[in-house]
Amino acid sequence: MSVLWTNPLVSGIAAAVLAAVLGFVTIPVILSYAWRKMLLDKPDERKLHKTPTPRLAGLVFLPIIFLCVLAACLFTGTTSFGKEEFSLLAAAVLIYLVEYIDDLHTLSWKIKFLVQGLAAGAIAFSGLWLRDLGGLLGIHALPAIAGIPLTIVLIVLITNALNLIDGLDGQAGGICFIAMVFLAGWNGASGQTVSTFIAAATAGVLIPFLYHNILGTNEKRNKTFMGDTGSQVLGFILGFLVIRLAVHPTDEDIPVRLISGFSLVALASLDLVRLFFWRILHGRSPFQPDANHIHHKMMRSGFSPLATLGIVLMLDLTFILADRCLIHWDINVLLLLNIGFWMVVNGLVNLRLKRAAK
Repeated sequence: MSVLWTNPLVSGIAAAVLAAVLGFVTIPVILSYAWRKMLLDKPDERKLHKTPTPRLAGLVFLPIIFLCVLAACLFTGTTSFGKEEFSLLAAAVLIYLVEYIDDLHTLSWKIKFLVQGLAAGAIAFSGLWLRDLGGLLGIHALPAIAGIPLTIVLIVLITNALNLIDGLDGQAGGICFIAMVFLAGWNGASGQTVSTFIAAATAGVLIPFLYHNILGTNEKRNKTFMGDTGSQVLGFILGFLVIRLAVHPTDEDIPVRLISGFSLVALASLDLVRLFFWRILHGRSPFQPDANHIHHKMMRSGFSPLATLGIVLMLDLTFILADRCLIHWDINVLLLLNIGFWMVVNGLVNLRLKRAAK
């Protein structure tokens, strides 16, 4: 076999292309089924769309991703598909099935959190858990009694952060696509073959979804949402890959790996944390959905949906690229800079909101 095809980056690109092709073939089938059975997401006061829209495109994500990863592994002769990968598959299937039920018949958030915790626990107990924080808050080595629960919490946080920011066409898919492109590149460069395939296949399947999600219309019946089945599975896979990037040894030291991984989810995670405390301070349940995400506030301040999407994705890239440029700074300083930048962004949006209200 050609040495070229055994290169993780080259094989990853092939996996991404295959995933994109399969997505373009299968998403229209899901759309047709959803319209026939009237399995549509209906508008309400919190949602931005005005007409019922199919939301089952996420059904194709997990099967296509793992089919393409398996194909890439078989084609390249990769044999490193081990305990962590099997745990990811089993856990992702559990989330996939539960969220599919939720998309059809709304489930309690308590049930969903329980399932997410069990799934994240499967990852942590497979041996993939944070053993060192690289000096964050002065903490270095972590014992299992602290590292395993922290890993579970972080995977659940990332899963929900991506899910809850899925309120604007192209937003969750775009943020995940950007993260997966970086993850595929970083893992490929460091020789983490299976992680490269997983990230590349996920990026690939998002291309046809974003096409239908952003450019599709209900008049042509080619518009779709990913639904919780899609966003929760994507968020869970993203959480797995971020933790894996931080844990698996490479040529880069621990703080660099931590900063690289968590910069990919900084925007979505900080928005989730902000909302969590905002709701508590206003006497509301932190789990009660509302229209106060960053994209909701931007649109109320006068930005169009497309402009809002562009700004959010540019902010996401700013977090990633700025953290990467400052990668050798102290990890605590970078954390404060990330939080400070997010506070400035929200302050500017709030100022614009006040001006728009006058």
